[in-house]
Amino acid sequence: MGSTSFTRGFAPIRTTATDRLSILVRMQLRFHVPSTRAAPTVTGPARIRPLRPQAASAPPLVLQVGTVLKVVLGIAAVLLAFHLVVVWSYLGDWRFPARDKFYLDAENNLPTVFSTLILLLATSLLAWISRIQRHARDPFARHWIGLAIVFLALTVDESASFHELLIHPLRTAYGTTGWLRFPWVVAGGAFVVVFASAYLRFLAHLPKATRWTFLAAGTLYVGGAVGMEMVGGRVFMEEGTPGRTLVPYMIAMTVEECAEIAGVTLFILGLLRYLADRSGRLQLEVR
Repeated sequence: MGSTSFTRGFAPIRTTATDRLSILVRMQLRFHVPSTRAAPTVTGPARIRPLRPQAASAPPLVLQVGTVLKVVLGIAAVLLAFHLVVVWSYLGDWRFPARDKFYLDAENNLPTVFSTLILLLATSLLAWISRIQRHARDPFARHWIGLAIVFLALTVDESASFHELLIHPLRTAYGTTGWLRFPWVVAGGAFVVVFASAYLRFLAHLPKATRWTFLAAGTLYVGGAVGMEMVGGRVFMEEGTPGRTLVPYMIAMTVEECAEIAGVTLFILGLLRYLADRSGRLQLEVR
């Protein structure tokens, strides 16, 4: 094999063909590194798949028991203050602007909207717990569903006042007066007795704190809605006339509405604590 002479400075350097080949190989390895991946085999038309956007992580929805309680009680206190001003205007024979919008005994006003919303909140919490208990195969899951249905009915009735439709027909048919001036309380009381009898085992299985909270809430709500309604009918018939509202009736009516709001608020408190004790979580997926 031939050789070639190179010069570096003044000293000749001889290289053989083998040396030149080794230099060329090293240069190729240095300046050209081929890919180690095998070329893909294309058997059909190439498809370009668009990149799917990454789902953004949404912040969790957290219901803090203390915050919910403060908001509900704060709004209730403001509405009660306006109601007392309205009562003062009635008794003092002076006109409070938009007083029908704050009078607790009126319909389709701000107190009605507030009562409807807190009943709707209780309904939503009951539906939430029902879903969790059904998933856990709890034997009392159907009782939670029943409670959710009852509170949904109370929500609709609070906003539409369907129970008021029973007053005139029953009063005309049976001539009810005094304690039964608002005769829908008979049907309401009968429903409470049947409902309570059906839920005795359910109440017994609840944790002690939840059970007593529910009982106190139910006593407040039913005592206001049915009990004070009967007291209001008695006072209205004996000391008032349909065209005039007297102090005893206004006191009874104010206690009635406040007891209903307090009962629902206490029930919501019991539901939130029941969920918190079980770390109740519900995943919302939109498809």
